[in-house]
Amino acid sequence: CTLAALVGSEGSLAAAVDDLPTYPIRRDSVRTESKRAVVDRVAEIARDEFADISTLDGIRVETDAGWFLVRASGTEPLVRLTAEARDETDADALFETTRDLVARAAEKTR
Repeated sequence: CTLAALVGSEGSLAAAVDDLPTYPIRRDSVRTESKRAVVDRVAEIARDEFADISTLDGIRVETDAGWFLVRASGTEPLVRLTAEARDETDADALFETTRDLVARAAEKTR
């Protein structure tokens, strides 16, 4: 009912959604049999390089440009990588940072 009232008073729902900001997101996975060790090593490296880190669901790092997340898949031998930013350039840069971090962590766990 609230949604119908909003559309009735404000106009098209599609138009309202078009006004919301969008943030580019990048995702990929890296296959590894050592997914937990890689994520643990990412945490160690990230703590040395970044100030705002959360370990609630993987390793999430907040930056001025956006954020990235590295976490072990719960069902496959994969490490999942996600990066989101305010614009395409920052999303690409954060994603490359994420890939580099995971590659360095994987190299250290061999």
